[in-house]
Amino acid sequence: MTAVIGVMVGVLGLGGAGLFMVRLAGRSARGELERNYLVGIRTKAALVSDEAWFVAQREGAPLTRRAGYGLWAAAVACLAGAAVSLGVFGPVSADTLAWGMAVVILGSSLWCIVWSLRACVRGNRAAAAVLGWSDAEARMRFSDWFTVS
Repeated sequence: MTAVIGVMVGVLGLGGAGLFMVRLAGRSARGELERNYLVGIRTKAALVSDEAWFVAQREGAPLTRRAGYGLWAAAVACLAGAAVSLGVFGPVSADTLAWGMAVVILGSSLWCIVWSLRACVRGNRAAAAVLGWSDAEARMRFSDWFTVS
């Protein structure tokens, strides 16, 4: 029974995160996400002006949505894990189930990170083009991900 609770927490966590990402992408695509320092594509170029912000969000929205759909797929896989843990498909050891859930959770996390970073790069390029920045000015550095100013 403890395995079922753990799997359901995974389902709710992944499903909730996927819902957040898909709704964020929808608001970004429609231009409803105001410039802020909490959510969205927050690169140096995107934060310069409202015009650059909205262009960056609109360009990154399809990739952000893809990240959310991946999390939803992982939530469905966790539901299948719950069915397995209940013995619907026959006996399965707890170790096998734990490893399977670990692979699903880590894989979906990697999926989300990759597509979110791709959305940031695409949005940053679009914002830099709106601002007329050169490639050198628009280049994202690793340190830029951790500075808020």
